[in-house]
Amino acid sequence: MSSERAFWRWFEANEERFRTLSRDEVSGAVDAIVEHVQAYCDQLWALLGRDPDGSCELIITADGNAKYFGAVRRLVSAAPILSGWKFVALKPAQGFGFRGEHDGITFDPAEMWFLPLESAENAASVGIRVAVPGYSDDRRVNFIFGVRIALEMGLGEMAVATKLDYVDVCALPLDPSAAGMLRLTNLPEYLESCERQSGT
Repeated sequence: MSSERAFWRWFEANEERFRTLSRDEVSGAVDAIVEHVQAYCDQLWALLGRDPDGSCELIITADGNAKYFGAVRRLVSAAPILSGWKFVALKPAQGFGFRGEHDGITFDPAEMWFLPLESAENAASVGIRVAVPGYSDDRRVNFIFGVRIALEMGLGEMAVATKLDYVDVCALPLDPSAAGMLRLTNLPEYLESCERQSGT
């Protein structure tokens, strides 16, 4: 039996339980799924959700590590057809119409801006510095992690890994526009313009 098939046999045996979880049971269920996903590849993770059409959704993710995108795709491509379920390879783009929280920090893309960065070594490299309201240096690691999550939610895991070479964070200036910044909600259009300029 392939390792992919081993995971899906286990999932099939438990999928009914995963479809009927209470809010308090979701975290434990995700932990159980991740444990079995990582028996297949220890660099993969899983997320549970519900699609707008009412079906349950299992997302397999490499947490932005492009080296393991192939493993994600192989696992998802081996998924069985199960009524009421959708299986997704990599976190999909959801747009920036959300408001999230990480470690007590609010990340609202509507209030966030970014500064395009240029690389002296590689003109084709795309980097951004994201300005977040309430940013503080003593919680820099938390802000960077939260921004990464927000970018993956907005753009999708694949886009962040392949279109952004560098991401930094900073405090929000009093006048972001005067500082040369663009609204984070305009990031998809900015990345499209970068691709057109590079000819990709």
